[in-house]
Amino acid sequence: MTDGTSRGGPRATARRLLAAAERIQAVIEALARLAACLAALAVVGITALLVVSSIKRYLFSTPIPETEELSSLLFLAMSVLAIPCGLYRGRHVRLDLAWRHLPIRWRLGLEAIGLVVACLALGLLVRETLLSTFFAYQIGARTDMNEIRIWPWQLLLPAGLVLFLAGLAARAAVVGLRLAAGRLVDEPPGAADAGGLQLH
Repeated sequence: MTDGTSRGGPRATARRLLAAAERIQAVIEALARLAACLAALAVVGITALLVVSSIKRYLFSTPIPETEELSSLLFLAMSVLAIPCGLYRGRHVRLDLAWRHLPIRWRLGLEAIGLVVACLALGLLVRETLLSTFFAYQIGARTDMNEIRIWPWQLLLPAGLVLFLAGLAARAAVVGLRLAAGRLVDEPPGAADAGGLQLH
């Protein structure tokens, strides 16, 4: 076997793994978009609840007593379920002052490191939110006014964070494999708005 073949072997393997990682990332992105649709439905639910409750209060003097607590719980659902899609649309906060002046290899390497650190931090956060949810389930925690069970709503937090974590992990794998495969072409500006992830 020639030296050229031996050098090309690992790179070819990296390219195959990269294709698989990109497919996984596409599936996670589809799930993130589904979660965003559910977040939009939560917004519709909040609006409908407030409108109907206001109409009943002022016209019939019979407001919906669960309005305040249900609105808060739906707001929690909306916030958590929208986070993963924010990642894929590039809506997260970032600083670009020096980023574009770095070589593409440095940018990819630093991004991969940042994503791994973020995954570790999110993993700890998922663990704590799961423990908190399980504790609420064990003690049968309910809201103060209308005794709505809390744990099903709390479960949305680790669920949304797990999806976010999966997106970060998939992105880290794609970035690392791009480096290994020698695919160092920068992504075009606005790729995130077209459904991809920006590199910054």
